[in-house]
Amino acid sequence: MKSLIRRVPDGPARPGFRRLMAAMLVPTLVVGVMAATAPAASAAGVGSVGLVDPAIGFPTFFGDTTGLKMAPCLDGLPMCTATAAELVAPDGEMFYSLSQATAGPFDLTLAVEGAFLNGLPDAFQRTRFNTPKPGLLQPGATYTITEPYGTHTITANATGTVPRNSGTTDIGCLAPPCSDFATALRGPITSSSFLTWDTYTGNPGTPGVPPAGYVGDNATPHKVVGSPTGNTSSRSTARTSAAPG
Repeated sequence: MKSLIRRVPDGPARPGFRRLMAAMLVPTLVVGVMAATAPAASAAGVGSVGLVDPAIGFPTFFGDTTGLKMAPCLDGLPMCTATAAELVAPDGEMFYSLSQATAGPFDLTLAVEGAFLNGLPDAFQRTRFNTPKPGLLQPGATYTITEPYGTHTITANATGTVPRNSGTTDIGCLAPPCSDFATALRGPITSSSFLTWDTYTGNPGTPGVPPAGYVGDNATPHKVVGSPTGNTSSRSTARTSAAPG
């Protein structure tokens, strides 16, 4: 799994995960200063969200229930997927946390994302499982996908496919303007814990840790930790619910 997660200066893979992007963690010192001058919006058991950065229109961080805070990853490739200059409407997007893996024939994405809708910033948590091309599944069969945050069932369509729109669940601010973006805390990631490399310790210089300020990178398959369910890999199983036609 590759992890794109940039720590807010402070803050802190799992086998089978292809990608765990490192979203920046907010440094503890910075977080402490922020809390002293402008408390983050939060809700019991669902993590926290920082104030909106007027320079980009998105929150300064999203935090999980362990206290780990992820900032927008805008350092560009290879650590991030975008730069601040690219985060513009209508098509700009960036991630606070992005983890990708394969589970049998399925591609899996778990993310806390910022993007634009109708020209306005929105933020949400995304769980997506889809097949990358038609014909990988038995038409009409029901599949169970197990990932770090839960288990899902879905039925393949007539072409033996689960397209992206069928396998995507977005939770958060999906109808901007988003005010304090607190609705984006209702998803499974901030309600529990972010995934990080198993070698991430928060202490730069420790052998095997991600680059300073990150909990992973955007290129290296790696074992991760942080699953609230204890699932350390993703997998899929099939149950035939309709005879092939």
